[in-house]
Amino acid sequence: MFVRAFKTTYPIHYVFFIMMTLVYQIPDILRLFNGNFTLPADNSLIINLLTSVTPILTTIVTLAVLYASAIAIVTTSQHNLIITRTSSLPGAIFILLTAFKMLTPEIAASLTLILCIYKLLNSNNEEAYNELNFLSAGTMIGISIMISPYSIIYLLLIFYAIYELKNYNIRFLLLIIMGFLLPTSICALCYLTFGNINDMITMLIPDVRFDIILHHNELSICNTIHYLLYIILVSFSIAVVWYNKSSMSQIIEKEYKIITAAAVIPITLSFFIADHIALIMMSIIPSSFLISKALLSINKFWRDVIATIMIFLPILLLF
Repeated sequence: MFVRAFKTTYPIHYVFFIMMTLVYQIPDILRLFNGNFTLPADNSLIINLLTSVTPILTTIVTLAVLYASAIAIVTTSQHNLIITRTSSLPGAIFILLTAFKMLTPEIAASLTLILCIYKLLNSNNEEAYNELNFLSAGTMIGISIMISPYSIIYLLLIFYAIYELKNYNIRFLLLIIMGFLLPTSICALCYLTFGNINDMITMLIPDVRFDIILHHNELSICNTIHYLLYIILVSFSIAVVWYNKSSMSQIIEKEYKIITAAAVIPITLSFFIADHIALIMMSIIPSSFLISKALLSINKFWRDVIATIMIFLPILLLF
């Protein structure tokens, strides 16, 4: 029923997105009003800025970013025919996957990362605007890395997209680098003028500590269950999508190769880097497309079973 409801886009769906976002952020909202709300402390320029203001603003920003990201995912899907021209399911799946997640650098960066994916997929469809799309994608990564240092892995995605789209041109590489350096250079100039450039460098470099998943890590039992089920769901979705690749056009197949890489890279790294949750959060955007495509490709019974688990599991893991 859930999947069928979002198979076609209606204006009321954008109201549902607001309601879903509010419902899945109720614990943080309650903590806010009870005075038990704790602001996150991260090595992120944007997050550190928010920690200097009120928890109310942090909550509002979280809700706004999640809602805007859901709409951006739907727009990306419809514009590039990732699911269908009318489906709003990827936006709903994104909200479910980010259920009960407070404002983290990865959530804050989600909007710019979606725009990065949007530009990369556009370069597959708009030959005349390849240069602008790659420049914009590099700029989005430059902005994202100031929010979440782990966004740097999306640079690998851009280079893979160049390989997959057969755009072997040094001009595109230079445009990506220029786009990436533009926001980071402006930020560096501000730090040189008003602060300490070493502070900026520290915040822009991920704190990489190697730790094999499920071995001496800090994941709680609930987080471990959620983590493993998510890995299984994404793996299942990738298998279903590529099992049915015969129905894809060549353009759509290239798009799904890029989307699959965007999900697989951070998930694979999460097995070996201590900050497992941050890397998993980086994979949620492309996974929303893959899971949506898989749900629409399987029979109704299993579709409803998986959707029901996705809706209620985050709630059950709270207790």
